[in-house]
Amino acid sequence: MKSGGILLLSATLLSAHVKWEAATESAPWSACRAATVLRDTLWVVDSAAWFSTDGASWVPRGGPPWWPRTGFALEVFENKVWVMGGRDTSGYRNDVWNSPDFVNWTQMTGSAQWSGRAWHRSVAFNGRIWVLGGHDGSNALNDVWWSSDGASWTLSGLAPWFPRYRHAAVALGGAIWVFGGRSTSGSRPRDVWFSSDGVSWTQASGSAPWAQRDGHAAAALAGLMWVMGGEGDSGLLNDVWYGQGTPDTAEWSPRTEHSGFVFRDKLWVLGGSGEGGHKRDVWFTGGLGVAEGAGSPSDRTRVFGVCPSVIRTSAEIHLSTGLTEAALDICDMAGNVVKTLAGCVVSRYRGRVAWDGRDERGQTVPPGVYVVRVRSTGGTQVAKVVKLQ
Repeated sequence: MKSGGILLLSATLLSAHVKWEAATESAPWSACRAATVLRDTLWVVDSAAWFSTDGASWVPRGGPPWWPRTGFALEVFENKVWVMGGRDTSGYRNDVWNSPDFVNWTQMTGSAQWSGRAWHRSVAFNGRIWVLGGHDGSNALNDVWWSSDGASWTLSGLAPWFPRYRHAAVALGGAIWVFGGRSTSGSRPRDVWFSSDGVSWTQASGSAPWAQRDGHAAAALAGLMWVMGGEGDSGLLNDVWYGQGTPDTAEWSPRTEHSGFVFRDKLWVLGGSGEGGHKRDVWFTGGLGVAEGAGSPSDRTRVFGVCPSVIRTSAEIHLSTGLTEAALDICDMAGNVVKTLAGCVVSRYRGRVAWDGRDERGQTVPPGVYVVRVRSTGGTQVAKVVKLQ
């Protein structure tokens, strides 16, 4: 919405710790191979499909006809759940299935134009479903494919990011984002890439602040990209990063190949593999760490808006605060601070701070989504701005 010509953006007051609560620590399914949300219901795929409306109580449905397999991509597109590829006893698959209810399944193709693969990633974006990278049994991949019907697939091209699998992909800010994963040689990149069309890719960061990892979960919430857990060079992880360059440690145990997504405006983490084998627990964020009691409303800095919210040159950040000083940073979506607006001293009531679209070196930042982060004793608040070419 607009007020006085200012486009107001949603912003979330985040405390230092994002608290996670367990919906259950012993779900009835034996392993969560993949999970998603379809029609306001949680779904887990095991040898059967299980559903829940609260994450605590689960009800089984029949087993899918394409089972068993592992490393498949699961995505919701056009009010249906889609399963693409994966590995089974016959090898690496390139079939595509969909279902409106996890019971009635339709095979859209038994042999898509992309090669058989596992541990690839998929997103729904711009009215299409996308397949990105993966592993074909011999090598990691960096091809990008899309389809509007799941039957016929078009190659967007080979992405400039090096071939990878067990990576993460999310749709956020009018772009597809790809980050992390594992290469054919086993190395783990810390790069972050985005594309608005699946053809032209821009590297947002070559060295994200989080440790190297693969098999991590990722989601987009509150205008931020969240990275959760995975497997790094030092072992399994349970850290959480949310686009501000500040790590957090979750209450759930370290794990990899778990599912992470947004359900009813909260982050959820389900299953995965960790110490002791397959995890059967379900966790969610309790209020997304909103800082209750962290200063009175008069002590909290608020972001009223960024005008304009899509820029080519400069933006004006509109603030209100009960303090005489607040720290304001511009961060990229990988969490790196690209510009600190020094001397951000705002009035006790309202202030305006300009950003000229440049970094600390005075160079114009590349196109992408950037996070406006304002910190005060009352907590941290964020908004986003999109920088065009």
